[in-house]
Amino acid sequence: MNKSMLYVLILAVAVVAVAAQDQTTPTPAVAQATPTPPPVADITPTPDMSATPQAVATPVPNATVEVAPTPVVAVSPVATHEVAPTATPVAVASATPTPAIALTNRKDTTSVPSDIEMYCSGFITPHAEPTDTYVVGGIGSPQQTRFQGNDTIYLHGPTLPTGSKILLLRRVSDPMIETEAYPGQKKLDKKYDNMYQELGIATINGVMNHVMTATFNLVCDSVVVADLAIPLPDRIRPAYRPQPVSLEHIGEPNGKLTGRIVFANEYDWILGTGSRVYLNVGGDQVKPGDYLRITRTYESTRHDPLDYLDYMDNTDEPSRKPTGSKLHNAMMGHDKELPALNAKIQVGAFPRRTVGEMMVLYTSGNSATAKITSAFETVYIGDNVELEDQSPDANTPPVAVVDIPGNGSTSAGLNPPVITCQAQSPSVHAGEAATVVCTATSADNHPVTVAFETSRGHIQAQDRVATVDTRGLDPGALNVKATATDDRNLSSWASTAISVQPPVAAEAPTPSKVADLAFKRNSSYVDNRSKAALDDIALRLQKDPTSTAVVVGTNATGEPATLAEQRAKNAGIYLTKDKGIGADRIQSQAGAAGNSGAAVWIVPPGANMPDTNTTMPTNPQDNSTPGVNPQDNTTTPNPGVTNNSDQSNNPPVIDPGSLIPHNRPVGPPETR
Repeated sequence: MNKSMLYVLILAVAVVAVAAQDQTTPTPAVAQATPTPPPVADITPTPDMSATPQAVATPVPNATVEVAPTPVVAVSPVATHEVAPTATPVAVASATPTPAIALTNRKDTTSVPSDIEMYCSGFITPHAEPTDTYVVGGIGSPQQTRFQGNDTIYLHGPTLPTGSKILLLRRVSDPMIETEAYPGQKKLDKKYDNMYQELGIATINGVMNHVMTATFNLVCDSVVVADLAIPLPDRIRPAYRPQPVSLEHIGEPNGKLTGRIVFANEYDWILGTGSRVYLNVGGDQVKPGDYLRITRTYESTRHDPLDYLDYMDNTDEPSRKPTGSKLHNAMMGHDKELPALNAKIQVGAFPRRTVGEMMVLYTSGNSATAKITSAFETVYIGDNVELEDQSPDANTPPVAVVDIPGNGSTSAGLNPPVITCQAQSPSVHAGEAATVVCTATSADNHPVTVAFETSRGHIQAQDRVATVDTRGLDPGALNVKATATDDRNLSSWASTAISVQPPVAAEAPTPSKVADLAFKRNSSYVDNRSKAALDDIALRLQKDPTSTAVVVGTNATGEPATLAEQRAKNAGIYLTKDKGIGADRIQSQAGAAGNSGAAVWIVPPGANMPDTNTTMPTNPQDNSTPGVNPQDNTTTPNPGVTNNSDQSNNPPVIDPGSLIPHNRPVGPPETR
């Protein structure tokens, strides 16, 4: 059977079917179509008509078009088309109203994000979620390995109350991370080491044999053994803008918060309207409902392998008449002697362009999950984001809607924490500590934590008190921001301003006399009473390793002049050899004649000593006297009669100005 005979057979069957319908269905009343619109179906043989019938169809508004049943089309074996002269299209009046034809493909959208967007978008965080509650199986185990829909799952972990909601998670990693989508992606992947895919929401039904059972309320993806479960976080469902805001396609930065699209849901690289992305700005910087514009610089495209090929291409028109100038040849990339002045050089000066807009859905630590609400062009991970200027007339604040799948929706019930802070002192001098004390409460009786940050300086926080180290800060304002966050990730913040004044001029350090040692007349031996005083001095030197000690020996009238220096040496030797004080921290010298003794001074670094006409100091290591404290072999000229000052309870006070040279360098060797 050839094709022509097959066509005839098929057409004959169609004619019989039409005839049978005519006998059983009464012919409806028809209304003649107006001659203005062309026929719906017009098959007319023409000299150049091909073997296939040509049909021209034109819609007739608000009318149902039918072809009268009387036409008969006969097809001969040679494919010659004949059309009965009565084959005239007519319009049949419809008994019911016909729906209007939509003039646009725009769809009505909801005013808030859907359950899928709020609980199936995932998140990234530098801190791992708890792993003590996880899926161990389901009602179809072990044959069934994936669970969803009406399945019942089994969980192991700390018992959760019956009826409580859980969020099912899976910690995942980008399988393509070894191939960076943008420069620096691997580094950010290490920072945000925990990427979580949200699998759905379930309700705890009860506990049997220490195993919890749960059923699904919302399914994002199938659940398998070892998937995690955490208590369902209460997320504020923000509201979309009632009216779109006009964005300039190119423009300057507005100076507000900037960030980056680090990753995207489902590991997407190429994004568009409706895509959910992860940002490297967190809850202390943005909140649900905040809008950010997506930006891209032309300079960043130079690092794209495909875009770079466009820069390398010669963009000149072959029909352009050469000018012969070197500047023209260089701009077109034809001159090897001059640097090319084409786009690959000038691209760095091109203005930044806006490629889209997004809204923050929720935050997680120092990251946020957002939805791209509009895109001028293709969006890529690695594109930058910038917080927008939100004018009050164009935007409305987010609507706090509690909408947990399975629980219904309400428009109230979430109260963020309330925090107030106060500085202990509104003004401090540079170098002093600035302290801020905060009070945070939750009207819903949820636990609240407080985090601090400062605009300048180094901050340390403990509980709800923060202290800023202002050393090295220039005079000016210092702001301390405290953010209170509860276990539902609801937060509020307070800022405290502190004025930093110029540092107070430090007083010049001065030496202080700490002991007067008494010696027997004509003796340089350090007795037990003097050793006790030197022991206390050694403790002070150990506690303050930056200070030094100066020992000034004196001799009474009638005593050898060299005795003053020897007394100072012996006291210094006791401190170094007996008490372990470094010899470079002890200076011994002879002072003016006075009494049979020695004065010990503690000298802080940088202290300036008064002027005096005394001998230069000596070092205890230069002592040539054998032994630490040789026994005194001298005899008193008049036995029983002594003029030693050590017999007095009040030795004469020695004026340091007469003992220690002016501006004499003292202190450790590294400061001398």
